[in-house]
Amino acid sequence: MDTLEALRRSGLPGCVLAVCLALPACSNTPAGNIPAPVDAGATTDVPSTTDVGPAVDRQSATCVAGRTKACPCADGRTGAQTCGPDGTFGACACFALDAGNAPDVSTAVDAPAADLPPMEDLSPASAPDAAAQTYDYVVNRLILDEGAEPGVTTRAFYGFNLDGRFSPSRTSSQEPADCSHGDYFSAVDPDQNMGTCTVGMAGGGVGCQGGVDNQFPNFAQTIMQFQASLNVQASLNADLSAGRGLMLIRLSGVNGALGPTLNDPAVTVQVYPYVWPAFTDCARVARRDQIYAVDDRSLAVPNDLDSARVRFAGRIVNGRLRVLSAPIAATAPDFVLPLSLQGAALNLSLYQSRFHFTPGETDATAGNLGGYMRQTEFIDALTAHPALSQFRDAAGPLIQGFVDVATGTPTASCVAPQGGIGVGLGFSATRAVILSTTVPSVPVGVCGATAPDAGAARLDGA
Repeated sequence: MDTLEALRRSGLPGCVLAVCLALPACSNTPAGNIPAPVDAGATTDVPSTTDVGPAVDRQSATCVAGRTKACPCADGRTGAQTCGPDGTFGACACFALDAGNAPDVSTAVDAPAADLPPMEDLSPASAPDAAAQTYDYVVNRLILDEGAEPGVTTRAFYGFNLDGRFSPSRTSSQEPADCSHGDYFSAVDPDQNMGTCTVGMAGGGVGCQGGVDNQFPNFAQTIMQFQASLNVQASLNADLSAGRGLMLIRLSGVNGALGPTLNDPAVTVQVYPYVWPAFTDCARVARRDQIYAVDDRSLAVPNDLDSARVRFAGRIVNGRLRVLSAPIAATAPDFVLPLSLQGAALNLSLYQSRFHFTPGETDATAGNLGGYMRQTEFIDALTAHPALSQFRDAAGPLIQGFVDVATGTPTASCVAPQGGIGVGLGFSATRAVILSTTVPSVPVGVCGATAPDAGAARLDGA
């Protein structure tokens, strides 16, 4: 299929198609080398290789074969022990994460040069309420929908109703605040819809009106028409499997057993966007109960896991977690998600960010992550990418064609400089162990540490 026919079948508005067809094909200019990370500050000298220290007593409790957990070493360092085929944990293998170099972060508090305090086992007692539970997960898969036309597609989309509207797909029925885009329907969060929506039926069926604002898949599909290597989903897959772009989520203050009958009106969700595996084999990223260290750039106060820069209040309704997001008129993004295209970061500054998922004892399922980007900020981020910088003049009209959220005060508008583009991504996560001691910079020799730190989600300025 040639580019013209592909664009015609993409379901994009005529104005967007006109801009796309007017753009010349992207050149094969390489993205360029990303500068090597700079020193993040002095740290205490630690051994450069993993070593095995004195073992603590062997655990006799029955465990699941292959499961790994953190353990305290006799000398106060952090270690790990793995459950053997006999159902008992082996000796505690004691190691130290060497602090390598990391990009300088001007807004982060300098990490102290003193030795990090000894690790303490994670346990329910670490929750604010002694009876409440804490669950830690690592996000190891992100899912981008394929672009499609709302009202026509039979597929549900990830994302959220960010503007409180249920925009119809027929332009004759739309109002100015609908931004000339219909909304998609959701399968994982039916409360984003109006009526009953069914996967497999066009637009979810005659009794369905979706409210999901998510034009980002259509944008991602469009840029792939110019250059196939600008593949967002492929880049996400490559980064996560290589230990880059991982996120840790800590769900705390949970009162009651996880499951479809759990209702908890007040829980806390902390997201640690800068994290590092405490292991060398990247194949372990897909496994449960693996150990991860939080980078201090995820924190407002170094070595304080309770000071996460990305923090939400939330509740659990019928077993599903819902976070309470900032209002649509927020003046600053509450989350920034970088994508890695051709080795260069494409930072997405998200406003009104939301995280929904179904927490479980072993995994977090049906994850839904979303927010909207201000179109002016997205143009800046897009044209900063080496492969797209030549299209600065054409980027404005192109991005305007994907605006589906009216923003701004006192009167919301879809027209630049106001207006936002909805973003929605699915995700899955598995239970993880978070070391209670953090690291001030990139550890040496662990999975994900050999490539530039361009694929990790972060807070703006963090």
